[in-house]
Amino acid sequence: MTANAYWVEYFEKVCKDGPAWIDYSNERVQLQTFGAVLEVSDSLLDRRVLDIGCGRGALCRLAQVLGAREVTGIDLASDALAGLSARHPDITWRGGDITEPDFRATLGTFDVIYSLESMQYLPVPECFDWIHDLLAPGGRFVAMFPYEHCPIVADTKARFGGKYVPPSLDAIVAWADTKPELGWAVRGLRFQEDQRVAAYATSPWTTSPGWDAPPNRIQLVLQRGKAG
Repeated sequence: MTANAYWVEYFEKVCKDGPAWIDYSNERVQLQTFGAVLEVSDSLLDRRVLDIGCGRGALCRLAQVLGAREVTGIDLASDALAGLSARHPDITWRGGDITEPDFRATLGTFDVIYSLESMQYLPVPECFDWIHDLLAPGGRFVAMFPYEHCPIVADTKARFGGKYVPPSLDAIVAWADTKPELGWAVRGLRFQEDQRVAAYATSPWTTSPGWDAPPNRIQLVLQRGKAG
């Protein structure tokens, strides 16, 4: 079974029978993640939005409620999108593999692109070339992904073998440095010992990443320059 075929089967089952928060630790972690992503989305009003690895479509629906003009959710788990198409016909739901050039060619360009918990299933840094091409001038890419040096992430990586590959932050930074027209920043999110208020503590935004204690997740923002 190829890695993609494995994840199709895995996420079809998770989306059908798993918890509402899919592959997050719990509902509170998912909710804080959505908040962290939305707060750096710049503006969604009248924007074209793409969610890579949309799962059950919660982020797509939030983007629509917040004023996005066009919203597209894509996922490997095509069967899981059938019900979303029926319940939310004003959003475009596309089953397909973003690693395939023919599929990417059908998508168009977007003002805001999200990738939450999908970078570990994509080739890095190659996928950033695709994302760059999908971003309209002035567009913004917002990602959340596991930090490769986090011990908890290492346990997950061992559980799934070579199929779960947290992206290299160094490789992403090196790629971004080849694109002078891009602005970018990252921050870390680390589980707190006291989670009564919020699950994660967040570090300041930086272009020189380094932490005393490894975060659980990395949040990345890429901003493409405007044409002209």
